[in-house]
Amino acid sequence: MTGIMSAVAAPPTCAVMCPPLTTKNWSSYKPLIAIGTNQGSIQVFNLSTGILTREYSIHTGSVRGVSWSSLSSFFSWSLTPGSSSKNELQLLDLKTGHSTHISLGKHAEEVPIECVKVSQLRQYFFIAFKDRPLQLWDLKNLCVLKELPRNFPNITALEWSPSHHSKHLKKKLSSQLEASGASDIASHVLDPKRLDPTQTQIWIKEHFVCVDVNGLLYHFLVEGNNVKDGSKVQCDSTLGVVQCMAWKGDIMVLADNEGNLSIWELKARVTRLVATHRGCIKKIKFAPGRGNLKLGVLFTDGMDVWDLQSAEMYSSYKIPKDSSPTVDLDWLASDLPLIVQASGCLQVMDMELQSSTVAMASLSLHDSIWCPHILESKTALILKTILQHHLGREPCSLTDISDLELQPELEKILLDQLCLVPKVISDYVPKTPMGTAEKCLLTAHLFDDEAESVFWDVALHYLRREKARLSCPLHKTNHKPPQATSRPRSSSDLFNPSDATAKIKRSFSSNSLDLLTIDDDLQITAVEAPGTSDYCCCLPVSLDMCFEILCDSDAFQKAQLDRIALHDSKRSTYEHTRKCAEALVLLGQADRAVQLFLETESSNDNYYVDSLRACLVATIRSSGASQSTIKLVATNLIASGKLAEGVQLLCLIDKGLDACRYLQTYGEWEQAASLAKATLNYPDCAEVMRRWIEHLSSTHTSQQSKAILVLLSLGQFHKVLEMLHSMRYFDRAALFSEACQEFGFDFQHDDRMLSLVDTVNAEYARYLQGLGLKKPAVYFGNKAGDKGKELLEGMYS
Repeated sequence: MTGIMSAVAAPPTCAVMCPPLTTKNWSSYKPLIAIGTNQGSIQVFNLSTGILTREYSIHTGSVRGVSWSSLSSFFSWSLTPGSSSKNELQLLDLKTGHSTHISLGKHAEEVPIECVKVSQLRQYFFIAFKDRPLQLWDLKNLCVLKELPRNFPNITALEWSPSHHSKHLKKKLSSQLEASGASDIASHVLDPKRLDPTQTQIWIKEHFVCVDVNGLLYHFLVEGNNVKDGSKVQCDSTLGVVQCMAWKGDIMVLADNEGNLSIWELKARVTRLVATHRGCIKKIKFAPGRGNLKLGVLFTDGMDVWDLQSAEMYSSYKIPKDSSPTVDLDWLASDLPLIVQASGCLQVMDMELQSSTVAMASLSLHDSIWCPHILESKTALILKTILQHHLGREPCSLTDISDLELQPELEKILLDQLCLVPKVISDYVPKTPMGTAEKCLLTAHLFDDEAESVFWDVALHYLRREKARLSCPLHKTNHKPPQATSRPRSSSDLFNPSDATAKIKRSFSSNSLDLLTIDDDLQITAVEAPGTSDYCCCLPVSLDMCFEILCDSDAFQKAQLDRIALHDSKRSTYEHTRKCAEALVLLGQADRAVQLFLETESSNDNYYVDSLRACLVATIRSSGASQSTIKLVATNLIASGKLAEGVQLLCLIDKGLDACRYLQTYGEWEQAASLAKATLNYPDCAEVMRRWIEHLSSTHTSQQSKAILVLLSLGQFHKVLEMLHSMRYFDRAALFSEACQEFGFDFQHDDRMLSLVDTVNAEYARYLQGLGLKKPAVYFGNKAGDKGKELLEGMYS
């Protein structure tokens, strides 16, 4: 793991972008979005990197809204939970992390806040309450300037005017605000040297409009603490209750709870009513940018983008019925609307509302990270190919890939990624002692590809094991039998495993499985076989036990015995004891099984049955005449639906192969494989495994990848290659063929396999050609014999 990218906490309650990019703030601008959550925290994401930059827990209740007062500060408000709920209004400074609590007064704190609206020139802000008049506040000094009369009607929508009348006064005000740090008021609010709020202050006249529940629009002028009435206009009678409004230039838009948009052209004094036919409108917002009249419209089930110059819908997006509803809408840029859903999904979409994905490689990450999955698919595949094989390059280097003749931009991206590979790995990969198989294993780990990692881990182990077996004078012609076959049936085996078995099972972190050593194990652990002058050179290591059935038989058996011993030591109930006893019977641990059966209390309903079981297990070893009877009883039990009991009886009389066949017949494939691995000799175990492979490869099961792993554990490399080819895994098949040849399995005595190897190499060459790796494609084309000639002729023509 190279890092964690935090997600949006679900469920979000609101999401608001910071003020848009302008020519004045471009040097310090960061596209930040503040997302309020149901837990009272606020997450601030940088959308240029997709990274969570800040998270604040400043509220005790669900965040009801966020309103930015500058690029580095915002208001947030919530309602405390409980019967005596109160408003919490905070002003947060992102630069310092300081949060300023704004006291609303005793009566105002008890009424829920509907919204906080900051004026365009950042002089004032309005606080709208649910059933209480508006409050006008001074943003610089955070004090109340005026509260509208109590008889003022209930407001449903409010918006500040984007226009102003005096550029000279605006510039003068801006310089004054910058000098006094109005945007950073939160960090100076406790400073005793801050400016006195009673000093002379220059105010610029600003406008705002609001709509009441009766559809009457009010226009007001604000200058300091003076709020002057302007005009009153009755909205279109066909409008429902106005939910929200937006104002840009000389265009003002009202949206109601019935899905209608009322478009007002103020200069032309023209109004138009447009029906969206999508139900209640939750929010509308103009896209940023001068002259850009694209309007985002949020519904419960999606959003629309309208072009108000033509009063037509530009694009539409509808969320599937089984998805979570929308929460909020905003704009990242003039052509990038974004939508947030209750599930925590934040989608930055194109103007057509068709795509919401972006390549992570294009994000402006602060630090480079090794993560091939963020590259484009073709680039990542080329990087993987370079790491997996030398591709005919001499010398093979990861710091200079100019000999691959790639495009300069692509070569730079690849070199940047290769430089992020740890030096110990980048120095080791070109000269791995175990060749292609080890290269592929390391690459799979670097790419965090679980399927590839498992395949090459198992393949590398059994390639080593088969090579060692074929060089062993004792087991060259036959596989080493598992030690379980010579193990006497006594409880002493369970708790005192033999030294030979203990040496076989080693941990994955031990030196015996160090990837840097391949032949050292064979030399160090060669032991003289009793009664002969030959030495056994078989590989004395096993796969890690996480591979379970894929491990070697002797190591797998010891692991099963150790596991039963652990369960035996932790027994606390009758059911637990019974399961341990039955498992011991299957593994041939008769003495301990008898002890556990005899532990059954006389008051237990199964006391008589367990006593008979103990007698049967104890006497079965001393008499062989009853085997036919026991086998008949076992068969009858299985036929009557008592599969487990019948299998136990068959294991008692050393009919493990028959038990495995019955298990497979009744669909217990993995249990049969586990029993075979733990109790049978190699030929019988291989027969059970082959039937399992046929089952896994069948069309109704279709688990060929698992079948390949089982084939590897049997050393059937030619069948592995055939199955990889049938699955069209040409890249893995070609590399596995290379690994087999490096370990001495070249299939020279099988014309059919030689033809298959040529086919695989030709397909891999075609795959490399598709990636733009011409020279490597030629290298594998030359290895494909006659089947590669046509490909090479096409490349050079």
